[in-house]
Amino acid sequence: MSLERTSDDARLLAPFEETRAQKRISVYDRRSIDGEAIIVETSGLDYNQFLRFITEVLIIPSTERFVLTTTDRTVLDFDKFQELKDGNTLHLMQTEHQELPAATQEQIVFTPHYDTLVRSGMYEYYASEGQMALPYALAELIDNSISATASSQGERSIELRLLFDDTLGKPAVVFVDNGSGMTSKQLNNWAVYRLSKYTREDGKFRSDRQGYIRPEDVSRSINSDISCFGVGGKQAIFYIGNSTRMITRPTGSPDVHELILSKEDFESKAMNNEDIYSGFIHNRKVGDSSHVQKECECFLHDLIAEETKKGSFTAVVITGIPPQHARLLKNDFDKWTRELAHIYHYYIHGLNGNDLVHPLHSNINIEQISLREKPPRCPRLVNLREVDNDMQTLYINSAADTFEFKACTPSGGTVDGVLRYHPFLYDRETYPQDPNTQQGKTALRDGESGAGSQANGRRPIFECFWNGRLIPYTTLSEFEWCKRPGKQSTVPLECYSRLSGVLFANDRFQVSTNKLTFIDLELQLQKNDTIFTRIVNGQEQRVQIKREFSQWLTGCHERLDKQVHFVGFKETITRAEMQSKKMQYPWATFSSIEWDNKTFKTGQLVKSLRTQPIMYGYIVQFLLYGDHDSDIYATNGKVEISLEPKEVYDECRTFLISKIDRTATNASIQKFIDTEMNKMPDKLQLVWPEGNALSENAVMHAGARLGPLKVSILNKKGEEIARMPPSNHGARKLVMELQLTFSVYQHIRRSKKGKAERFVVEAAFPSTLRVGVAYDMVLTLLDAFDHPAPAPPLLAPELSCRCVCVPFNNRCACGSCGRCSQSQKQVSAVWKELIVVPSTRVSRLEVYFQDAGGLDSVLRNEEQVEWKAGDLLENLHYRLYDEGQRLLPLDQHTARSMKVNWLAEVNLEDLARGKLPHIQVPTQVTNKPFYQISYKDQRASVDASFILVSKDVVVRGVRFSPGQPGPRELTFTLRRFTGRVKVMLTAGPPATLQLLSGPQLPLQVFNGQGIPSPFLIQLCDAWGNPSPDKRVVVALTSSSPSLEVKCPVMSKPVDREGKASFSVKRIAGPNLEFRGLFNQRPIPGPSIQLTVVLDPSKPARLVVDYDTNTICLAGEALPVFSVSVLSEEGGPIRNVNPAALSMMLWRIETTSLPSPPSGVGVSSIYDLKANWDCNCDKGLCKYNWLDLTPPPAPPPPQYVLDVVPNEPIKLAPDSQPTTPIVSNVEAPDSRVLVKDLSLRIRVGPPAAAFSLTHGLAFGLPFSRAFSLTLRPWNSPGIDGAEYVLVFQIIGPGITLAPYLLPFRFYNDAENQKLMSELARKKDRLSGDLVKFKEYSKNLEDLTALSEKIAQFNRISGEPRRTCTIADPYRGARDVLGKVGQLALVEDDASARVISWHIQGDMDCLVTVTTAAARQVYDRTGGAQQVLPLDSIYVNPTDRPLPHLGCRTPTPPGNPVFARDLLIYPNDTESCMKVFKNLLGDTILIDDLDAGNAYRKSVVQSNRSCPTILTRRGERIGARGKFGGAQNRAPALSALQGRVFGAPPPALYHSLRDLQGYLEAFEASREAKEELNAHVQKLQSPENMKMNQAMDENKRKLTEIESQLGRLVVKLAAKTIITDLGWLVAKLAFNDYFTPQTASSLARR
Repeated sequence: MSLERTSDDARLLAPFEETRAQKRISVYDRRSIDGEAIIVETSGLDYNQFLRFITEVLIIPSTERFVLTTTDRTVLDFDKFQELKDGNTLHLMQTEHQELPAATQEQIVFTPHYDTLVRSGMYEYYASEGQMALPYALAELIDNSISATASSQGERSIELRLLFDDTLGKPAVVFVDNGSGMTSKQLNNWAVYRLSKYTREDGKFRSDRQGYIRPEDVSRSINSDISCFGVGGKQAIFYIGNSTRMITRPTGSPDVHELILSKEDFESKAMNNEDIYSGFIHNRKVGDSSHVQKECECFLHDLIAEETKKGSFTAVVITGIPPQHARLLKNDFDKWTRELAHIYHYYIHGLNGNDLVHPLHSNINIEQISLREKPPRCPRLVNLREVDNDMQTLYINSAADTFEFKACTPSGGTVDGVLRYHPFLYDRETYPQDPNTQQGKTALRDGESGAGSQANGRRPIFECFWNGRLIPYTTLSEFEWCKRPGKQSTVPLECYSRLSGVLFANDRFQVSTNKLTFIDLELQLQKNDTIFTRIVNGQEQRVQIKREFSQWLTGCHERLDKQVHFVGFKETITRAEMQSKKMQYPWATFSSIEWDNKTFKTGQLVKSLRTQPIMYGYIVQFLLYGDHDSDIYATNGKVEISLEPKEVYDECRTFLISKIDRTATNASIQKFIDTEMNKMPDKLQLVWPEGNALSENAVMHAGARLGPLKVSILNKKGEEIARMPPSNHGARKLVMELQLTFSVYQHIRRSKKGKAERFVVEAAFPSTLRVGVAYDMVLTLLDAFDHPAPAPPLLAPELSCRCVCVPFNNRCACGSCGRCSQSQKQVSAVWKELIVVPSTRVSRLEVYFQDAGGLDSVLRNEEQVEWKAGDLLENLHYRLYDEGQRLLPLDQHTARSMKVNWLAEVNLEDLARGKLPHIQVPTQVTNKPFYQISYKDQRASVDASFILVSKDVVVRGVRFSPGQPGPRELTFTLRRFTGRVKVMLTAGPPATLQLLSGPQLPLQVFNGQGIPSPFLIQLCDAWGNPSPDKRVVVALTSSSPSLEVKCPVMSKPVDREGKASFSVKRIAGPNLEFRGLFNQRPIPGPSIQLTVVLDPSKPARLVVDYDTNTICLAGEALPVFSVSVLSEEGGPIRNVNPAALSMMLWRIETTSLPSPPSGVGVSSIYDLKANWDCNCDKGLCKYNWLDLTPPPAPPPPQYVLDVVPNEPIKLAPDSQPTTPIVSNVEAPDSRVLVKDLSLRIRVGPPAAAFSLTHGLAFGLPFSRAFSLTLRPWNSPGIDGAEYVLVFQIIGPGITLAPYLLPFRFYNDAENQKLMSELARKKDRLSGDLVKFKEYSKNLEDLTALSEKIAQFNRISGEPRRTCTIADPYRGARDVLGKVGQLALVEDDASARVISWHIQGDMDCLVTVTTAAARQVYDRTGGAQQVLPLDSIYVNPTDRPLPHLGCRTPTPPGNPVFARDLLIYPNDTESCMKVFKNLLGDTILIDDLDAGNAYRKSVVQSNRSCPTILTRRGERIGARGKFGGAQNRAPALSALQGRVFGAPPPALYHSLRDLQGYLEAFEASREAKEELNAHVQKLQSPENMKMNQAMDENKRKLTEIESQLGRLVVKLAAKTIITDLGWLVAKLAFNDYFTPQTASSLARR
């Protein structure tokens, strides 16, 4: 046994030693604060021996009591001592519950659990890359808090604090809960990766351990058991930051345990070869923060100080937050808190969710999510209970009915489901839209919606929850019993798109370790043995779920949907007035609709609502877009009406059915139409302004002046008008015309009213009259022309009747006094004089109120009276007048006949004095109450009314001081009332342009090249606020005429944010200016000063030097040309690629320098012998720089070469003629020797020739084809002999070989015919011999080809470096392949470092389109990273290496762009775009020293330097950092095939050019088989027969030649050809004939 003293005492006590395994126990003496700590080797000791040893070492008196406990305050006994393990820590204390006077440390080991390997292929957390994964990472830690607080009594509190205040330390994210906390063993278990709740041991001793206990089943599985895998917390922490501090205090413990895990610590241990998965748990007392020493962690002091007010708790402190996560947490605060509220919706709000009408909450309170930033920014706080716009809240509160069900699987899985129905209400769908999307589902044009429209935007119906927690990446579209039917349905198909739902699954269904995806939920629920039941009032019902759902959906549609039923289909039409051709056809027309329990039919009066202008008219038809042929339900459509009144509009208009005013009545619509008709012109009014009216039958002298006249147009109201009432055609002017004609004169004369000559009774005379009952008669007096006439001055109406005498009691229309006669037949008339006077009955009621000065203000009937809201309207009085407008006295009797509608009981005494009750003015401005005062007795009934309008306070002239735009709050105070209005303060008028971003200044640009970074211009007002006015156009202009700027767009309007971006593709000039234009007013903008640098690597011109005195002979080589490529600076360019130079040659007729003719190819063979005819006297030589990269190539120089003919060598025809055969007969055709023969002088090699352009000595016309005929017809000759025509050029110094043309001569035509047949047969046999020779040559070529193929196969089979990344998508549509498979790198060193540099992108799949990338993403569940080409932007300009613009000497190390070392087997252009995006301007150089020197020289020239890789595997970052394991590439073998492959050797490509031969002879193996087949065929009997036949043909040919004779006659044409066309020739004999024969033939 041995002992070590820690701290200051390092003495080793070893009473004895044993060879057993070590079991070292740390003992901290904490009886007092200055106690020491020792490490005891306890191998072989029992508990009593251990106690004796401790008492001896620590000198503990035998009378002193002490206890030994673990860090969990478990008292040690004999059995527990035997279970202690190496490295355990014990506390020596006075009592079990003694406060820890000083902190202790306990060493722990958290080696990863074996589940790390077993479940390594599980869907990892980072599969959500590309989406906003941060809320789900935060949710992993909230899961732990919910599970930890599951056993808490009372409210379960969870806090999330975001500390981004630099004054408190570095940024941190802190989670705090009031859960049960963790013991040191549980904290150790938490640190073990993938140690799930099913396998972990929470106690240090066997007696304390208990296995996992599954919670009891609860409704909707909201059981808080959502932390189980031992994975998500660690993954989330290191996704959010790079370090965490776990602070926890378990229930009932006085100690606090701390554990720190950090990426920095892991890296340090890895570099020092220490155990990575080990560390220390810091045990301390509550509230003790003395161990926190770093200033960047000063916020921990406040957090630790809060521990004294808490019982058990756990705090997770995450630091090292990346900047992108900090920005997201601050800028998208509302977005990710809304997502958290969605994830834990049912934990926060209970089983039924967040019902805003009947709110209920659970005891889980994620009470405070706080964001604290550096002052003066105010802290932001949110409680997830208060979030009311998460999707589940929107679903719950917009649903009108629910359908609950339950699913059970044979494996014990249960799913509680809820379907919700969101009805269509009048003109809109109530299905909520996701607030995270910028725009909801796309509506049809003009707000239309037809049958089958998708309210949910085709989103899946069901969201899925696991143990009450949202699994965000799993959604289910439908089940078999609730899916959308194909065609026939009892309800409109769009009803299925108004469903939303939620599924609550228990933990029998597997989810991924990051809780983002269900693994088997959809698969289990789609099995046939899954049982679905309906839940009604909490009870399961075994029913046919499909039938129940169909009935429920039908009921929802009939009860809840407020949509349109189109009835009475008429026809399908085309609406040509629609702007979109797609929407012009088909449109179904209907005669009526049923909507909101109302029916609208054709011909019915309707009024529009919310249209400009409001329209009135009769319904013409109803329109519905789509191919319909019967009655149908739809959510909307259009109505076509004929506008009324027709006299004003006379047209039809169409608008949405939803804009029909359903509250309008026919009476109100007709009243409006009548009002509009009253505005129409009705009559003319003639007025004589000077009173010289023309009297009736007036006589005027000719030429007399008439008038002046004033004629006015009156409408039916008697109002003067000058225009027609406003309509869609505008207010048209009315024009009057005055014509002096006889008819007009008659009209004017008759328009004067004449004398009354008769009268008519207006009203029908009553058939029954009662004695004593008065009745009225209205008489209309007419003149002679039936015009209304005035009553005479002394009119005495007389009323008479028969049989009875009726008392006269009518009203006289002729005046206030008259005489009325009452008479009867045979009874003398009795005349009575009546005086008609007004009665005293009440005829008018007048209401008025008195102001403070005693003045009366009379209220007109139905007048709107403005009064202060909430005030009291006092001093209201009334007066009564009789028919004579005399004021009537008021008394109690009058007061009893008065009624008011605002008070049931009134004070009669006040009414008798004419005072009305007070009126309390409403406090709401929107209310407009109607007040009525009435008087009614037996004789009269009158009333008066007015409308009381609460008086508004109008505030004008509010002006804000200059400042930042944003929301502002205006407060209005009136007495005790206060009102607030929130307004959005926007930017002022556009005033200036500012440069937001662009290239780094000062700016240096190579001449003719572009600027890589675009200029982003911001439109601002006079105070610098961004202005989003899209009417402003920003233009890029030049400040100097010499400035040359090329942009895709030189001017453009600003976008909705007031920004405009300009990318300069090419520039050559001093500076750039940006100017704006707004309403023809210029807006100043920034001016960019730049320095244009001449590009030393840009070719500017070519300089060609050659010997101009050299004579160019046809067929000979050209002179030597020395070509220099000069840059813009004037110096020569080194290392020019020879392949970029080309020379073109073409023939010209003059010395001008035209462009090369079409079809002239580019050749690198500078030789005239293969391209020139010798009759050309001049040629043009042109050099061209063919570098296709921008900028354009310099203009090529052109040179004229004089080409002279070479030495002639022979005389030959264009084509070899057939052997002539002539006979001694009279027919001319039988004596033709040569017909259309053209000879040329051949010079130089046979491939080049000059046409013979000069006449020869003997005068043959060689400038054209010529013919020779043997004349006369009886010329002597040897029958069957062969003669030879010798064509020879004779002249001084000419030594050309002659051209020999043999011919045969026969005496008769029969022999000539026979010999011609034999000659043709000879030619045919000669052709067969040629073909046989070609066949033999092919066999030889085939043999050679087989040898080349064998060599090609040997090279192809040689091992070389390959990329082993699996690429299952290669060859698919719109897929290029994995990044590692797209390129090859020749040398191993470059391939190793480049592959390592982009290691994370090597397995990225590159697609052509975003749609193809999305398909792969969906198919793999987001596991495969994808890169669509159409979303990549790369700078089209290729910038040179940085040192080229620094004017520095060529640096050592062979720097080159890394992307230039890549070889692309296929799709070169696309691959260049991909790797330019991935590698950028990364440079490859030889070694680290050369890289550092290169970077130093570039940076000292004020230029940025990109990342540098070395061929030895080092990396120098773009910020200059190098060194460390992260900047050194591993060995090539360690990359495990994730490396670029090597290209085949150069010989491979040369052999691959034989592909044409491979295609001709199929493949190598087939070529061998064909070769063998040919060899066998040569040895076959058939081929032997063919050879024998060929030998036979040769023999026959020999016999034919012998028959033709062996006589050879040489005919030398040496003298003349006469104009008669006959030939005088000299014959010579060869060696085959005797001199005598030759002489004889010559004489002939």
